[in-house]
Amino acid sequence: MTVTANNETLVYDWGDLVWRDRNGEAVGTRGIWIHGNGCYVQDEKLHYVSDGALVDEAGDRPCPKCGRLPTLEGYDACMGHVEGAASVCCGHGVHPGHIIYEDDSIPMAIL
Repeated sequence: MTVTANNETLVYDWGDLVWRDRNGEAVGTRGIWIHGNGCYVQDEKLHYVSDGALVDEAGDRPCPKCGRLPTLEGYDACMGHVEGAASVCCGHGVHPGHIIYEDDSIPMAIL
């Protein structure tokens, strides 16, 4: 996946979980997603890829697909609370969504 941030084109390498600049230099490791927003760890702090802001300081960002913030409880706004679920994600338009139930029943993919 390619993202432009701080006038820099970053490429997320799914193989080694690293955000790299256009020269292939690692700018952050252990890329993850928070409500569909790309993040990376640099200097032991979590940053948003879009602008390099610290996640702890910037707070929640809207879902890139629906534009809504998570609920006060932290659920994806479009999914809400799913009874019996241990984990629920709509996918935010960047990966397939899922529901994983507390009773270890078969996970459900949301495409």
